[in-house]
This record gives sequence, C-alpha cells and structure tokens, in this order.
Amino acid sequence: MDRRENVIEELRALIAKQAAQLAQQAARIAELELALAKAQKNSATSSKPPSSDLTKPPPKRNRPGRRKRLRRGAQPGHQRHVREPLPPERVDETLDYDIEEADVRRLHLIPTGAFDVIQHIELPQTPVYVTEHRLTVYRAPDGDLYIPDVPALKGPLFGPRLLATIGWLKSVGHLSYSTVEAWMEDV
Repeated sequence: MDRRENVIEELRALIAKQAAQLAQQAARIAELELALAKAQKNSATSSKPPSSDLTKPPPKRNRPGRRKRLRRGAQPGHQRHVREPLPPERVDETLDYDIEEADVRRLHLIPTGAFDVIQHIELPQTPVYVTEHRLTVYRAPDGDLYIPDVPALKGPLFGPRLLATIGWLKSVGHLSYSTVEAWMEDV
C-alpha cells in the first residue's frame, strides 16, 4: 500500500505542476493576443489618427469592377424631400415661363395647364420699413412752441415686429446687447 500512496502523491504533484504550467501558458497567450491586436490596429481599424500609424497606411482593397461614384444629394431609391411651397398669399411676384412656340410645334407638344413650381425666397433690399412722422411746430404769441399731440407716437420707437425680432435675437439667438446693436446698425 505504501507504493500505491507514493504513486498517488506523485500523480497529484504532477497534476499541480501541469495546472500551474497551464495557468502560466494561458496568461502568456492572453498577453500575446493583446500585443498582436495592438500591432494590427491602425487608423483604418480604430479611431487612431493616420499620423499614429507605425508603417505605411493599410492598402486599399481592390474589388473587381469599377466602383460607381455616388451622386451629390439624394441617392437613388430614397424618397425626395422638398420644402413645402409657400401659400399663394405669401407670394409677392409670379413669373411664367413657356417653351418657344417653334419648339412646341416641332416637338408636337400639348400644354397640360399644370406648372412645375419653384419658389425662390430672398430678403428685401432694405428689411426695415421706416415711417417718418413730421409734426408741425407752432409758435404762440408769447414765444412758446407747440406740436400736435399724437397718442400713437408715445410708445416705443420700434414697431412690434422689430421689437419681437430684437427679443428673439437676445433670448433665442443669445446675442449680446452690443451684437444686437451692431446688427441694428447693419440692417
């Protein structure tokens, strides 16, 4: 029985030694895998900048055939997104365009009565409307000066739309008073 116990002890020692070797090898494998992953990382496979690549940039993969270049704007198959046209009461000027009469006859075209509408929006040349109120000055016999009393002129110098615009620039646009003043001078 003594020999049997010795064999069991030898086997236990061997198993413990092999378990320690396996743990050491597993740690080394994990370390090598991490080093390999770091070595394979470049600007194409991570968020690293191209200047951090140790070697030349990764080669571009050539695929058979020629790659089709995408057009600017909406891509084929996507639904078209356009701005809704303004209602007719908001349109200040309408210009109609026709195809030359000779081309209509040559191509045998028939007018449909429908229009393809394109609206161009532009700011007016002067975006402010200034009203000058001229109050006649009168002189009394004693030398005092008088002007007409106009209750409508006792409010602010700016109209309600301009006041609302200034309020928007200050609150929503987060402009400083000096920037609002500069905007007012420019406008």
